[in-house]
Amino acid sequence: MGISCGFPPELAPGQPPPGDDSVPAVSIGGKSITLQGAGAGQTVITDATGTGWNNSLIRVEGVEGKPFRITGFTFTEGNGPVGIHIGGDCKNFRIDHCEFTSEAFFTAINIRGFSYGVIDHCDFTNSRVLVREAVAGDAPWKRPLTLGSANAVYVEDCYFYADVHANAIDSNSGGRWVFRHNTVVNNYCEAHGLQNANERGTFSYELYENIFTTVDNGRSNWVAFYTRGGTGVVFNNSIINETGDPYNHFAVIQDNRSCGYASTHWGPCDGTSPCDSNTPGMSGYPCRDQIGRSTDFSDTEVHPQALEPLYAWNNTFDGGPVTIESNDICDLSLEHVVEGRDFINGVRPGYTSYVYPHPFTWELDLTGAPGNQTAQLNWTVHAYLPPTTTWRIDYYTAAATAPFTATDPFSITRAYMLTGLTNYEWYTVTLNALVDSTPILTDTVRVMPTDIFVRLPLVMKED
Repeated sequence: MGISCGFPPELAPGQPPPGDDSVPAVSIGGKSITLQGAGAGQTVITDATGTGWNNSLIRVEGVEGKPFRITGFTFTEGNGPVGIHIGGDCKNFRIDHCEFTSEAFFTAINIRGFSYGVIDHCDFTNSRVLVREAVAGDAPWKRPLTLGSANAVYVEDCYFYADVHANAIDSNSGGRWVFRHNTVVNNYCEAHGLQNANERGTFSYELYENIFTTVDNGRSNWVAFYTRGGTGVVFNNSIINETGDPYNHFAVIQDNRSCGYASTHWGPCDGTSPCDSNTPGMSGYPCRDQIGRSTDFSDTEVHPQALEPLYAWNNTFDGGPVTIESNDICDLSLEHVVEGRDFINGVRPGYTSYVYPHPFTWELDLTGAPGNQTAQLNWTVHAYLPPTTTWRIDYYTAAATAPFTATDPFSITRAYMLTGLTNYEWYTVTLNALVDSTPILTDTVRVMPTDIFVRLPLVMKED
């Protein structure tokens, strides 16, 4: 097969390769929906969908503007490779408070398409998150770099454990992900570069505020972060070797095609493949989709790409500072992935991480207690609220509406008494948290003021 920088006809954009159309147990298409179990360990779903690639327990074909949520389940791998498959272009999904377990190796969540959202407060055993923006095609690499924005798959506040060979997160085909505030035990994070005929490299990654640690379970550890392409930031991560086999490296960065490890479709990056930029005298550099490269400049076969170095700072290895360095997989890889040009040990200028916790995880719980011509409102907030946050309460009956806007003391107390109400009328009360007059959180209750109260006697029990 000759070298080609496009996609073969059977892998043309929009045509998934054989096996990518999953056979799901449950299929959801184009809906705004919440699937809620009784809780991890209580609602347990065991996979029996078969061994074909991409068979899945739940398949969601998302649509932009229609959020969906999956929460409160345990998924156990039987003989199928995927737990939840997400396709389409939904930009606000959430998968939370779930458990994924396997005795072998399990793709717990497989994301394919321009789908962005958050995976939070989940436990993974011998299972991973796989992020791809396209099965085939260049579209993900035509988009601008958007580090520090909502335009990525977020994995945060999760726990990953492995006693078999497994990665916590993996990616290719233009995937964009953020992995933060997680605990990873005997496991690692990975980003692929350009490889098979239907796969471009990972586009971007943000890895920060994670703990990588070890236990004595027979699992050998090599590295915490392994990347062969794309760009991003890696900061404030800690390796803490305890019992068991220690991590040998914090990060390994390299370009496999520099050493000829690639399909014949793309060819090696050594100056002989038309897929690379082939700067004179630089043996193919820059390699297509290599570390430190970003958005495609052109639709031509050569595909010149923006230079966007990978930055790393403030990472520690057993309490001491650690930097990233080009791995000596082969001499040409060392020439193609160079510190100071393709990656930099230092803070990325102008970078600000996206708000944490992710806004899709924010929750507002409003309660109302009736009184004589009054309603006592109390609420709790599970969210990061900017200092400029204000509050607004709208309350109405079937006959009238009377809005009320809160002030700063109101936001501190997180309580308010509505007065001057009419007894025995149902009031619908909506509370909004506002930033620049835009609601970021909302909740609603119904309450009926009354002058009739039942007082229960206090009973004290002595042992």
